[in-house]
Amino acid sequence: MWLLLACGTVEKQNVEGTDTAVAELAEPTYQYSIAILADPHISGNAEHTSRLEQAIGWINDHAETRQIELVPVLGDVGWGEGLSTAKSVLEMLDVPYLPIIGDNEIQYGDEENFATVFASQMEWLADNTEAWNYGGVSVWNPEESQDSYFTNFAFTHKEVRLVALDWASRLPSSEGIWTEFGYLHDFEGGSFPFLENELVGLGEAKDNSTIFLTHIPMSVGSFNAAQMDAFETMLAPYTDKIYANFAGHLHVNVEEENLDRGYDLHVTNAVWDDVITIRILDVYQNAQEVRFEQEIVEFAWTDGSGE
Repeated sequence: MWLLLACGTVEKQNVEGTDTAVAELAEPTYQYSIAILADPHISGNAEHTSRLEQAIGWINDHAETRQIELVPVLGDVGWGEGLSTAKSVLEMLDVPYLPIIGDNEIQYGDEENFATVFASQMEWLADNTEAWNYGGVSVWNPEESQDSYFTNFAFTHKEVRLVALDWASRLPSSEGIWTEFGYLHDFEGGSFPFLENELVGLGEAKDNSTIFLTHIPMSVGSFNAAQMDAFETMLAPYTDKIYANFAGHLHVNVEEENLDRGYDLHVTNAVWDDVITIRILDVYQNAQEVRFEQEIVEFAWTDGSGE
């Protein structure tokens, strides 16, 4: 089983010959790395399963040398018979993984089953991370006049706050393209109030120390103008604490930085299609802030035939 090592905060020193203000401004130093996967699409297709296994093989081979400590999996992880298969494959990782729900799990009827299948992983994270917050509950959805099951969670790892948010549609699959867009679920027990509650706790956090992990990107194109305005209004007091939204869903790599919305957007290409893609996020810190550097790792899937 995995082990998450605690990391002490950088202590302010005030001894002879040391200036505390200068120490706080010291260049951030490297701490560890996060490996991000998106859209494995495990649904009974043997190639998709093989692709995820090869992605995991790369992470395991480089976990020690690259100091990889967490693996977020950004939605469309698996559905139907593939959901339990996805869990079995992800259990092969040498480091802890974060299962994040996508729209396909919901549209194929695994909205609640996703939380059931990954319940043991959520329990492990609850027991082995700091300041765990879980919003995986069935609540009344007034927008659809039915119960909906949302999977939102958050925790702190070595002074970085990771917030996983469920923006996927709860529209019926008969609604077609509209099920592909993001929805705030702004009602009791929904995703927007979960995010609001998370933001309130950021007052003492280091600058740039919070990342949002989602399947659907928090951007124009996934959300309408009114929804994006709602994000901007809510996030405005906290933008110095927030670094970026990491998302999947689009099956391409997208980098949007230095926009007025207050956070960068980084979309990672799907594991299931074309080249296998892994986004490496290197974490640097000093006493005041967190900084990140990124690398996209891509390699071809091999079918094992030797051809």
